[in-house]
This record gives sequence, C-alpha cells and structure tokens, in this order.
Amino acid sequence: MAEAKTLPQYVAATSICLGAWSTGTVLGWTSNITDDLKNGKLNGLKMNNDELGWAGSCCTLGAMMVCFPIGFLADTIGRKPTCLGTVIPFVVGWLLIIYSKTHLMLYLGRVLTGAAGGAFVVIGPIYTAEIAQTHIRGKLGTFVQLFIVIGVLYDEILGWALPMLAYNIACLVVPVIFGVVFLFQPETPFYNLKRGMPEKAEYCLKRLRGNHYDFRIELAVIINEIEEERRTGNFWKDVKTRANKKATVICIGLMLYQQLTGVNAMSFYSKDILLQSGSNIPVQFAVIATGITGLISTVLAASIIDRNGRIFLLQISCRICAFSTFLLAFYFSLKYHSDARRQYVKTLSFLPALSLMLFCVGFNIGLGPIPWLATAELFSPAVKQVMGSVACAVNWLTAFLVTRFCLVIEEKIGTDYTFYIFTCISLSCIFFVFVLVPETKNLRYDKIKEELEK
Repeated sequence: MAEAKTLPQYVAATSICLGAWSTGTVLGWTSNITDDLKNGKLNGLKMNNDELGWAGSCCTLGAMMVCFPIGFLADTIGRKPTCLGTVIPFVVGWLLIIYSKTHLMLYLGRVLTGAAGGAFVVIGPIYTAEIAQTHIRGKLGTFVQLFIVIGVLYDEILGWALPMLAYNIACLVVPVIFGVVFLFQPETPFYNLKRGMPEKAEYCLKRLRGNHYDFRIELAVIINEIEEERRTGNFWKDVKTRANKKATVICIGLMLYQQLTGVNAMSFYSKDILLQSGSNIPVQFAVIATGITGLISTVLAASIIDRNGRIFLLQISCRICAFSTFLLAFYFSLKYHSDARRQYVKTLSFLPALSLMLFCVGFNIGLGPIPWLATAELFSPAVKQVMGSVACAVNWLTAFLVTRFCLVIEEKIGTDYTFYIFTCISLSCIFFVFVLVPETKNLRYDKIKEELEK
C-alpha cells in the first residue's frame, strides 16, 4: 500500500485557517488606522483615547463569550458545520462596522466579529490536530497563528493603502472566501467515529491520506482512544487526575503569558507607539514592516517546530520578547527621564521600530502558536473541550484587560514602566516553561500523559 499523502492535510488545514485569517483582520483592524478613527473618518465618528480603547478591545469580549458554547457546538454538530456557521456573525459584524452611525453600533460590530474570530482559536487547533498525522501535527498546529498574522498584516497594508470604506469591505470579503473554500473540506475522522459513523470516518481518511493509503491501523488507534474515553471518560473524575491538573496549570499559564507579554498592546496600538516615539522612520511603513517580520517568523516556526520541539522555541521566544520590550522601555526612559535625552534619543530613534519587529519575531516563533497547540495536545479527550474552552476564555479575558487598560496604565505610570512590566513577565515565563512544560514533539496522547504524570 502507498504511503499517506500529506498535501490534502495541508489543504484542509489551510482552508480552515482562512477563518483564522478573518480573525487576524479583526485583531489588527485598528493597527494602522488609529489617526483616521480619532479624526472621524469612519462615518464621521470621532474617537478619543477611551473610545479608541473600547473599539480596539471589545472584540476580545466577543471572543471570550464564545469559548464555552463553541466547544459544545463543535462536539454536537461537528467541527465543520460550526466553523461554517461563523460566517454569519462575521458578515453581520462587518456590515455593522461599515454602516456604523454611533459608537455603540461600532462596538456591537466589533463584538460580533470578535465572537466569530474567537471560534477559530478553539476549533482550529482541534481540527488540525484531528486531521493530521503525528509527524506533521505540530507544523499544521502553527497554521492558526500563521493565518492570524497574515490577517493582521493584511490590515496593516490595506489600512494604509485604502480609504476607510474600501478597507472595511476588504475585511468583509475574507470570511466570505473562507466559507466558500472550507465548504469543500471533510469533517474530522475523530468526530465521525465518536458519533458512530465509521463509513464517513473512512471516507474522511481517504480524502486526507489518499485512496491507496492503508488507514486501518490509524483507524484502530482512533477507535481505541474513543473507547478509552468512553470507558474512563468521566469529566469530573478525569479533570482531577494528576495529568489533567498539570495540563490545566500549563495551558492557563501559557495563555496568561501569551497576553501579558504585551502582544495585543503592540498589535492594536503599534502606530500610536511609533508616533509617540518620534521615530524618523515613516510610521505606516514601520507598521507594515513589523507585520512582514511577524509573517516570516511564523513561517519559520512552522518549519522547525516538529524538528526542534516546543520547549526550545518557547525558551527562545520568551528571551526575544523580554529583550525587545526592554529596548522599547529603555528608549522611552531616555526620552522622558534622562537629562542626556536630546543627545541620544535622536541617534536611537530607530529603536522603537526595531523593538516592534524583534517582538514579532520572538512572539510568533513560540508564545504565539504553542499555547493554542498545547490545549489540543495536553488534555485528555474527556476534558479537552471544556478545559480548552477555559484556557481560551482566560486568554481572551486577559487580552481584553491588556488592550482596554494599556493606554490608561501608560498615562498613569509612563510608557517606559509599562514596557518594563512586560519585560519582567517575559523573563518569568522562561522559568515557568523550564519547570512545568513537557516536550510533546511527535508524541501521541498516551506518551504525553506519561510525561504529565511524572
């Protein structure tokens, strides 16, 4: 029998991650248009810093609200129908933004698009983990983060190049394309077997591995996992096991660290940071260059994650994030607190743009994709949906708090001290990863469970 084809698995993962691209357009929407929003170029709606903070952050509230129901829906009606259903709130949300006449209408549109986008950070890693063979599972698991970065870059370029109306229409088009493309992809074999549909599971495996692949061994492994889950899969009993307790601490910890390193503060307000710095580099181009750097680093992470492992990338990621936020904090300390600032600030005016690009590299090779991948890999099947949703809700709540209050904190304690805090958090993450996070490279769940029980 022929070996399994990997191309169909890449195509399926890419198709669902077009939804993650849509998520990226939601998260990056304000990144290059903050001045336009303040000046009323969205249907005459002028915004102050507080209103801009709500416009930037309320999408994360929408994402947080769907974390629990989306897992239930994915288990009840399937991964594919659940994902296709998000096209509706995506489209309605963008239409509300396009035609918004009041701030409330804009915020509602942002909440709806955030809810739709938030679905993909729950379902995307699960779908890719369930369709992928073990040796490419990690690589496909980074696709969600990769396409979110593509979506943010899409915003950064089009937010600069297009007028407001055309820019928002361009964002609306992305989820429509996703709906059309993903319509032709299969459901996951795991879901079909779990629902007692072995013929459909076999069909899915043929679609994903090729007609000449002998899928009987793989099918038997999935069946064994499902039977084991049914035999021992009591949520309240399973969630108290040592393995799942440790997985909970790790996943929630990684989600907290992902947001508390300052990624959304960097992403949502990158233009404001560069304007405040007084950099000589044109702000719009610096924002776009940051996005391109993020894309390249995410592609790099996808290519090496199954070769170098998760722990190595997380350790490197934390170090780069800490160094980059320290550079940014140091620059603002010179600018606002140093007697010698005039001499040095002009010479070092490139530092803010360099820091943003370095941060993108560091974040996207580790802290960006791996926390989401961990929720799909570390929990037992009986608790994966619920505990994955808990970790997701923690992530989005933290993202909301950071994006909503980042500008407020900057006004209270200064930009430099804000980024010194992000630096300390990144440094503490190095210790967290070293002590708690297991290596899951090329391991099936039974082996991962053994690592967690040590």
